[in-house]
Amino acid sequence: MAAAGGDGEEYGDVDRELDAFMRGHEVSDMDERERQSLLSGASYPSQPTSTMSSTTTTTTTTTSNAFQETRNKLNERGEMLSNMERKFADLDRGASDFLNTIKEYNARQEAKKWYEL
Repeated sequence: MAAAGGDGEEYGDVDRELDAFMRGHEVSDMDERERQSLLSGASYPSQPTSTMSSTTTTTTTTTSNAFQETRNKLNERGEMLSNMERKFADLDRGASDFLNTIKEYNARQEAKKWYEL
């Protein structure tokens, strides 16, 4: 190898050594038993099977059910919010009526003379 100077050839020697090493250890030199042990249990179907098709159908059905359930929950939430809004409006009217009644009572009490107490 060349010394680390400024000529940039230090990497060229490493590349040549690596190429020489890899030529002696090609993938094709791997024996069949070693390949089988590495690939054991790994099977990939080339075409979709009926199981994959039914899984896709099941997934689609499950997704549709999830969207339908979400839609139903949103509708229920909307109804509950409408009910709450109506109840708050009733409460606001009741509070307003109570305040007016108290104001009227206080006005009547102020209008009384000392001897009417």
